[in-house]
Parts: sequence; structure tokens; C-alpha cells
Amino acid sequence: MVLLITAKQGVDAPAGQRTGATIESKLAHHANVKQVVGYVSTHAPALRSKDGSQGIVLAQITGTDD
Repeated sequence: MVLLITAKQGVDAPAGQRTGATIESKLAHHANVKQVVGYVSTHAPALRSKDGSQGIVLAQITGTDD
């Protein structure tokens, strides 16, 4: 799963960091989520938009097609 998070004041601003951390944490605690990687937890430039207004969260989901 790929989530694009938009923060009005930027993903590096305190509010953007809190929002990203909350989303990453909630996903990580879901039973069907194997792994979560996001800009907030890694600060990887590839997961942040050039203007800093958006960050990406990636989640690996487990389960079956059913």
C-alpha cells in the first residue's frame, strides 16, 4: 500500500512529523501489515516531494486474495 501524505506547512514541520508518525504507527500495529516505511521514520529524500509538502508511507500487507 502506498499513502501520500500532504502537510500544509510541510512534512518536516512539527505538525507534519506528528501526522506522519501517527499514520506509520497505526499501520505498523495492524495485524495484516508486515512492514511500514515512511518519510517521517527514515527521512529518506526519495520519500519526500521536492517542495517538502508531501511524504510517502509504504506498507507491506500480508494475507490472501480472499
